This record gives sequence, C-alpha cells and structure tokens, in this order.
Amino acid sequence: MNVAPNAIAVIAQLVVPADARDHFDQGCDRMVELCAESPGFLSSELGQSTDSLEDFTLIHRWADVGAYRKFLSRYEIKLEVIPFLSIFTKDSVTVEIIRDSQSDQVERGTSSLAFDAQTFDRGSIHGER
Repeated sequence: MNVAPNAIAVIAQLVVPADARDHFDQGCDRMVELCAESPGFLSSELGQSTDSLEDFTLIHRWADVGAYRKFLSRYEIKLEVIPFLSIFTKDSVTVEIIRDSQSDQVERGTSSLAFDAQTFDRGSIHGER
C-alpha cells in the first residue's frame, strides 16, 4: 500500500509579556520570512487568547514531517528561531493531520479579547482556586 505523507502542524502555546510584544512581533515576522523560504511550508497562524493579552498560540503547517525537519536543520533556524521561541514557549506539540477542512479564504482580524479578560480567573471555573 502506497500512502502519501500527511501534513503536520506544529502548535506552540506562548506567553508574551506586554513589555516584550514589539520584540515578539519582530521575531515572528522574521520567523515567518524564514519559514516561507523553506520547501514544504504551508502556513503560519498566530492566535491571541480571548482571556489574556499575554497568551498566544502559534500554528505552523508543513507538507510533511521531512519538510519540517529540514527547516529545523537550517543554520538560520538554529541561530534565530529556536532561541527566539524558547523565550516565550510554554508548551508545544507536533501533530500529524489526519483530517483537514479549510476555507479557500485568508482573513486577518483583531483579537476578540473578552471584556473581562483582566479580571476573569480561569482557575476558579475549574475549582482550582
């Protein structure tokens, strides 16, 4: 049986303090620039939490695991991207996409930060506090 490789997604949860936001935005721009130069790169998405100004999720999509590994082996990535992301990364995972549904349209928008984001305690809803 000949099976085509699945796309993968690299998903990172990031914490970006407000005073580091400009540095973070510049680093993200450079990272996406380097990704776009890499064969097999499909897309990059950055989402901001609706509950916190400091919590972000970064999703990179790659054609297959080989393309992603080649990207990671590049000198510029080891020198710039990995150290940059390590400053902000809280958790990350790489997953193989086994089911995919997307629109043909790319939209950009501003954050839908919840009105009570500064006072809402996420831990209290789960009985943690």
